[in-house]
Amino acid sequence: MSDLRVTFYMFLVVLEMDISPLRKIGKIALSVVVAGIMLPLLTGVGLHSMVLQHQRKVYAPEMGAYFWSIALSVTSFSDLARMLSGLKLMYTDLGKTALTTATISDLSCWSLLMVVDWETNLGNQQRSTNSE
Repeated sequence: MSDLRVTFYMFLVVLEMDISPLRKIGKIALSVVVAGIMLPLLTGVGLHSMVLQHQRKVYAPEMGAYFWSIALSVTSFSDLARMLSGLKLMYTDLGKTALTTATISDLSCWSLLMVVDWETNLGNQQRSTNSE
């Protein structure tokens, strides 16, 4: 059921999205996207490994690092748009760059989440098949 919710959320994000700024993405926006995804991804892996070091008795699969990383990387596009609109920054260069990077970041992170979720479910199915 959670897969259906994520798919529906992705559908709603794409409906709200204006694709025209994505074609005009500059080097600044692209570097912000890469940094905005890579830094939280590395932080998530580090936090997951710290939890594993301190709690040996708790079962935490390696896929947990991916979930932590993606959870830290996802931005809330609609909240960002509301904040920029409230501050009257939506149509400035800063606002356009922020919305463009948030769009690409959200699409990338939600796609990664779907891949990790699929991989986790596939691994669980294989383990249950092997144990029978």
